[in-house]
Amino acid sequence: PDKVQYLWEAVVSKHSSKLAIWRAFLNHKKAHFKSFQMASIRAAYLTAIKSLRQWRDKTGTARDVLEFEGSILALLEDFCEFERQAGYQERAFALVQALVEYNCFCPAALAQDEEAARKHFEIFWDGEVPRLGEAAAAGFDAWFLAYRQQQEMQQLQQMQQQQRAGG
Repeated sequence: PDKVQYLWEAVVSKHSSKLAIWRAFLNHKKAHFKSFQMASIRAAYLTAIKSLRQWRDKTGTARDVLEFEGSILALLEDFCEFERQAGYQERAFALVQALVEYNCFCPAALAQDEEAARKHFEIFWDGEVPRLGEAAAAGFDAWFLAYRQQQEMQQLQQMQQQQRAGG
């Protein structure tokens, strides 16, 4: 088993831009019940998606970008189905919710700053506000506008308090 794993890792490393190789590798990992661990499978999916994303970012043609994005979406679909079949339906649904919220409702003000977008998305997600598919869901972009307004109001109130205290 260790030799087979080593060989798979060598193949994946050499052909890390190929969806078919990643799918075969992931199916291999899922099929070996003796060494099966959810955390290990999840990590392998994440590695595969990150690898395809890196290849997408390196490519120069729009056609190649679309191909890599299609491959990433295919792996995400496989991953959600795997989670659902393993009994983690809520996790699979939450992943789809998060992907749609982040990719379809990312505030325009954060579109060019991925680090800030992720930071604010994490605050949004952990805030337990209604999400896509839930009653009263407004979306990540609407939440961000309200959040930013709240931050500005707090700053204004702090400045006013400091002015009153100092003057």
